[in-house]
Amino acid sequence: HYFSPNTLDVLCSFFGFRNINIESSIFEKDILVIGQKYKRKNSRQCRGILDSLLVQVDNFREKILAVRAIYKNIWIFGTTMEAAFAESICETNIRGFIDEDPKRIGKTFHEKPIIHPKSLDTHEVCLLPYFSSFLKLKSRLNNEYSANFILLD
Repeated sequence: HYFSPNTLDVLCSFFGFRNINIESSIFEKDILVIGQKYKRKNSRQCRGILDSLLVQVDNFREKILAVRAIYKNIWIFGTTMEAAFAESICETNIRGFIDEDPKRIGKTFHEKPIIHPKSLDTHEVCLLPYFSSFLKLKSRLNNEYSANFILLD
């Protein structure tokens, strides 16, 4: 399962907890929270929020499946929860992950290699597992590197 601070807040509110988020540079890929007991919100309101989140996740999944249907060997940009989610949907079509952070190059993420985008050829495809708010990132990557960077839109 993949969570954001918002999805954790909604989930925990069903059980009568409010989350206090803790910023940590030690666990940069993790979400740290302290649950504080409180009176639960209207369960109908919580259910509506949760349903909305599930629709968004399903839309994200459908867009990834559409990319997978077109391209057979895909790289995924980043080592984030979105990248992990995209990899879990694409399964065997994933060659590995792309990251610009020199500290991550040569390591693995979900048992697949992490390489720098400059290592990709012009015929290779890299999925940006984000929506249209990342158009600037897509434009920059397509200008700086030879691969074809695809954004979910």
